[in-house]
Amino acid sequence: MGLGDPLGMLRRRWPIVALVTLLFLLVAAGLALRVPRVYTATIELAVNAGQQAPSSPPAYAYYQDYYSWLSSEYLADDLSLLLKSDAFARDLAGYLQEDLPRGTIADTVRARGTHRVLEVVVQHSDPGRAEQIAKIVPDLIRIQGPKYLAELGPDHGQVTVLAPPIVDRSVTGLKLATDVAVRGAIGLLAGLFLALAVDYLDATLRSPADVERTLGLPVLGEIPATG
Repeated sequence: MGLGDPLGMLRRRWPIVALVTLLFLLVAAGLALRVPRVYTATIELAVNAGQQAPSSPPAYAYYQDYYSWLSSEYLADDLSLLLKSDAFARDLAGYLQEDLPRGTIADTVRARGTHRVLEVVVQHSDPGRAEQIAKIVPDLIRIQGPKYLAELGPDHGQVTVLAPPIVDRSVTGLKLATDVAVRGAIGLLAGLFLALAVDYLDATLRSPADVERTLGLPVLGEIPATG
């Protein structure tokens, strides 16, 4: 029939809008309640590869600091990949002396290198356990690192803890509430769209304007509604 009366459409089709919006809210709330409670422990490590300047031509001695900084950045990048590897996961599981399912630690430890600073994020359902694993990571790098990266051998690179691990919830109540609100808004838009579609496809003539627009004929008379 047309969309000439949007307010009239809302009055007629508001149950559709309300039902679709409520359905989206219920689904969003259900998904939010099923989100596991996960805590993150974040620790920052400073990576130093030591003096890595070329040893032969003396002319390059001037650039010794530059090569040291550059090597440290490369080492931080390599460590960020090593911490996410299966090999490091096995080493960490052995250090913890726990029979962990394959891939658990690899999915738990996340590292991000920023220049010469390495940020390691550990996720666990127990905040104390997340903090414990985060504290173990630097020690494990010092113990097991040299077998993977020569730069971490004795008298070479070093990894220094900049600050103790910071433990926080990875998913806060505010984020969950925001997700529910966003999904509710999407449901409202979907309900409006569905209501518009239903009203547009409805061929019922409800007013003189509908008759004139649909039939192209003038209205000669109208029987008033009773009751």
